[in-house]
Amino acid sequence: KQSITSWSFVLTNVEGRHFYSCVLGFIQNLEINVESDTNVPNRFKVEIPQSLCLVSRWPYVNVLKDILLHLFREAEDQHAKSGMHHIESIVSNIMQLPVPKYPIEFTWGISFGSDLLTLKIPSIPSPNHFPLVDFSLRLLFLSLDLSKVIQLLAAIMQERQLLFVSASYSLLTIASESLLSLLFPFVWYHVYVPIVPPSLVDYIQAPTPFIMGIHRSLLPSKKDMISEVDIIDLDRGTIEWGGQGEPHPFPEAEYEELMRKVRPLIHPQLFHNDKILSPEETIMKREDPFEIDSESQRNIRIAFFESFLSLFSESQGFHLRSNNSSDSEFVFSPVLFRRNDFLKTQQNDSRKNFLELFMETQAWIQYEKQTNPMFDEALSFDKNSESMEDFLHSRFKEEKRVFLAPKANLPKKKEAGGFSLQTFLKDSVVD
Repeated sequence: KQSITSWSFVLTNVEGRHFYSCVLGFIQNLEINVESDTNVPNRFKVEIPQSLCLVSRWPYVNVLKDILLHLFREAEDQHAKSGMHHIESIVSNIMQLPVPKYPIEFTWGISFGSDLLTLKIPSIPSPNHFPLVDFSLRLLFLSLDLSKVIQLLAAIMQERQLLFVSASYSLLTIASESLLSLLFPFVWYHVYVPIVPPSLVDYIQAPTPFIMGIHRSLLPSKKDMISEVDIIDLDRGTIEWGGQGEPHPFPEAEYEELMRKVRPLIHPQLFHNDKILSPEETIMKREDPFEIDSESQRNIRIAFFESFLSLFSESQGFHLRSNNSSDSEFVFSPVLFRRNDFLKTQQNDSRKNFLELFMETQAWIQYEKQTNPMFDEALSFDKNSESMEDFLHSRFKEEKRVFLAPKANLPKKKEAGGFSLQTFLKDSVVD
């Protein structure tokens, strides 16, 4: 068994749409015979770098990695047994795999003869739910402490030029994706390149707002970069602010509330040492707070979402009613939202300046044009009511597992090339 490497990256097309990718890299060892003048063949051993790559328009970070790993192990086993592999046939089956309406879990490998792999494919949530995050927030909070994460979120909300640096390709992508997931319900509309390839290093000189990531080996010297770039060193946990200095700080009340709620979630061991835990609480304490579907990770995302609710809790009173709407309906529009009147109500100058800066960004302008239904509905709740808490927890996609298994009459052994995964899914889904 040879060592392999894996990393994820995000591609962006001209329309700004993201495509999520995962790469599995490995070395293929080959023996090449070269005839010499003496007719005695010379045998050379060569190592050829190879890679497998999957691209999806859906943010399936872990799913893509699991599929690639299974593909590689399957091909490796086939080659060891027969000297051949049928990886193209397996890939053709993957290409037929549809995006499920509900989260599904099925057993992979029934037609290939290798160890079975249970692969869980989450569905894509509707707009009135939290978006899919198919990765752990662990790497972000291991790389940067919570105060720096909040500071970076403020920088993103002020459309800065952010350059992430690391010797790990995977860390560059996961850290960027994690931060943008905490920005919900708002969206980053500017240049987004989590891993800048060597041929595009000059792009970090762009004068427009961007979020980019660069491998440490490719980082130019400071004299070769524009002074406004903020450099986030994920390996060292440091931030070097550019010529604009530190971003305007996150409003104090929301900052303190985030620190109070999130710190115990990312450092649970620090907050339970003096308490005698029940058996159930002991089990919960042992659970990884950064499991993708864990309650802790959900609560981290909820805490950041609630900070935005707090910032704009009084904004609904500054939306004019539409002529064709009922008394209970409000329409968010750049024309109908009385931005200046809303800002005048802010008593704290620092808070007012932060909101004023944010309301000049594309994230807010685009939100005014097309609001988020979940955020709008949440704004109508009392901030501290139990109904608000129930509402937010219900906004994660309900876990509905559908187990896919072969029909009883499915042959035990079937060539990979003759196996239609799409037909298999159609015949095996249980409502």
